[in-house]
Amino acid sequence: MSLNDAVAPDRSLGASSTNLAIATLIAAGKAVDPGAPIHLYTANDLRAATVALIDWGAAGGSCRINGFAKLWIESVPAGRAAINGYWI
Repeated sequence: MSLNDAVAPDRSLGASSTNLAIATLIAAGKAVDPGAPIHLYTANDLRAATVALIDWGAAGGSCRINGFAKLWIESVPAGRAAINGYWI
C-alpha cells in the first residue's frame, strides 16, 4: 500500500471476524511481552500495528490512503466493529 492508493470502501470481514483477528494479535503481543507499557513496547509486539489513514468520505466514493500511523491496540469490544487503542 502506498500514499494515494485507492481503497474499496466495502472491503470488510465483518465485526466478528475482525474482532477475532485483532484479539489474536493482542494475545500474541501479551505472550511476547506481557507487562509492556505503551512507551516501552518491543518491535515484535503485535499490539503496535501500522494502520493506513484513509479518507472514507472522498468525493465520488474514491477512498484514498492519506498516510500511515502506529496504533497500540488495547482491546476490541465484543459484538462491535470497534478498536480501542492509542496513537503512538
